[in-house]
Order: sequence, then structure tokens, then C-alpha cells
Amino acid sequence: MLAAKRLELLRELVSQSGLIGVLVNPDNSNVESNIADLQAAGGTLNQVLHVEKARTAEEIDHAFSAFATRKAVAPLVNTDPSYLGRC
Repeated sequence: MLAAKRLELLRELVSQSGLIGVLVNPDNSNVESNIADLQAAGGTLNQVLHVEKARTAEEIDHAFSAFATRKAVAPLVNTDPSYLGRC
């Protein structure tokens, strides 16, 4: 539920429409429910999302490269303690 609200707020902040990249940690116990919440919210908002799962610094770099390649207008980094100071 919180992830969906964060998506809604990010969408209001981004001045252009387009794809939003979502970064999630696959080791987080809530990852699947967060992805489902985000996809449901994205459907309601008519917002296209691209989800990347990353746990290591190399995977995080790859995820942000994927967002750039897909021309994401903004990233949404899911709340996860392992991302503190890394994203």
C-alpha cells in the first residue's frame, strides 16, 4: 500500500509522462506484494512501469542502465534497508 502511494506522489512530481523504473530487492520478504501493489496502482493511474530486481551494487548499476535505456522519466527505489547509501 505504501509503495502505491509513493508511486502516486512520484507521478505528481514528474512533469512528463512516460515509463517509471522501479528498483526492488528480491531478498525483501515483501517484494512480491509490493510489486503487485505497484502494478495495480500503475494500472489505475495508467502508468507504465519497468521493474528491476537488484541486490548487489553491480545489479543496481545494471538496473539504472536498464532504466536509462528504456528512457524512464523517473526511478522509484522501493524501501529497503540494504539500499541505504547505495542508490
